[in-house]
Amino acid sequence: MKSGIPLLVGLLVIVTSACGGRRQKELLLDVDIKSLEYAVRVYFETTGLMPTSEEGLTALVERPGGLEPAREWVAILKVVPEDPWGMEYVCQRGELAGATAYSLRSFGRDRMPSGDDRVFELDAKQSEVAGAKVEQDR
Repeated sequence: MKSGIPLLVGLLVIVTSACGGRRQKELLLDVDIKSLEYAVRVYFETTGLMPTSEEGLTALVERPGGLEPAREWVAILKVVPEDPWGMEYVCQRGELAGATAYSLRSFGRDRMPSGDDRVFELDAKQSEVAGAKVEQDR
């Protein structure tokens, strides 16, 4: 299952060398999200759960303390990734028990909750990632 990660890393290198400036970071964000989508799906397939909002992407690096000992778990990532602007992704699991929906938010280049945010919705039961730029009232 982990064979897709080196491919995504290779794509990241190509994108990094081919583009520059703001557009480069937007492209890197898209590659990051695809890679994180894959990692969250592997976590879901391994544990049968989505990481909680409190665990966030740390659940992909360290075994969550609240995870039942009987549940299988593997480290999927070596480190918790940051978005292209050096900020941690804000993660939130769906509200319903056993929810398969998960959102990842990047605050974008201004590094603050604003209209520059990018929110991506993941669902372990679907094969697509929905991404959107979020407009917020101030």
